[in-house]
Amino acid sequence: MKDLGGLPLVQVDKGVINRVMDRHREGEFSFWDCLIVAAALQSGCSLLLTEDMQNGRRLDTLEIRNPF
Repeated sequence: MKDLGGLPLVQVDKGVINRVMDRHREGEFSFWDCLIVAAALQSGCSLLLTEDMQNGRRLDTLEIRNPF
């Protein structure tokens, strides 16, 4: 993981894409939402703010919250 002005930059590599495809096959999220979740988990995020996913849902160590 590289640092971009204090913000972590997640490299989308084969491992990340494999995790995205596994989660996408479960059918709960779009490919792009799965990519966001995988990148958040890869970077060590514990909180994801989004209005597009179920509020309060936990995915591994990641909590999803709707800020609105």
